[in-house]
Amino acid sequence: MTLGERTERGRRIAERSLDRWIERLGEPEGLEDHLALRLAHATWDPFITETLRVVPSEGEVVRGLKRAELVAVDVEMVRAGIRRSLKRLGLDALVASREGRSSARDTVTGDGMRRILSEHERVAVVVGNAPTAAEKVGEYRESVSVALLMPVGLGSLEVKFAALDWGVPLITNLSMRGGTPMAVAAFNALVDYALES
Repeated sequence: MTLGERTERGRRIAERSLDRWIERLGEPEGLEDHLALRLAHATWDPFITETLRVVPSEGEVVRGLKRAELVAVDVEMVRAGIRRSLKRLGLDALVASREGRSSARDTVTGDGMRRILSEHERVAVVVGNAPTAAEKVGEYRESVSVALLMPVGLGSLEVKFAALDWGVPLITNLSMRGGTPMAVAAFNALVDYALES
C-alpha cells in the first residue's frame, strides 16, 4: 500500500500513522475496512466509518473499476493525487474543470463532467469537490462504471443521498464533509484493493 510518500522519512511517518489507525480500527479485511482505514488516515477522523457507504456491494464496485476505460475527475488536484493509481490501471484521466465552459445554467466543472460523460463510456468518476460534477453521474449513469463521490459543502449531502438510488456502483460518505484528500484516498484504496485481492 502506498500513501504518496517519496522519501524514507515520509515512508516511516506514513507507516507509523497507518499502524496507529490499524490499532484503533483493526486489521482491514474487506473493501469497506480498507476504505475506512485510508479515509481515517487521510482525514485523521475515526468517525468517517459511520458515514461511509459502498453501494450496492463490494463486488459491484470492484467490477465497476475493472470495467473502466477512462477516469473523470472534477479538479486537477484529484488527478494529481491518483496519478500512481492511474498508471497501475493503465488509464488516462480527464479533468472536468478543464473540459467545461462557462454557462448560465451550470458551473464550469459541472459542464465539464457533462461533456466527458456524454462523449465517453465506462468512466470511473472521482469527485472530491464539486457537487455539480457529482450530479452528472445521475444524469449520465449509463456512461459510468463506478463513482467515488466525495464532494464537499453546500449541495454535497443532497447529491450523495440521491446517488444511493442511481443504480451505479458507488463509494460515498453521507456527510457534507469531503474534499480532494478524501476522494484521492478512496480511489487509491479501491485500486489497491482491486488489484491486490
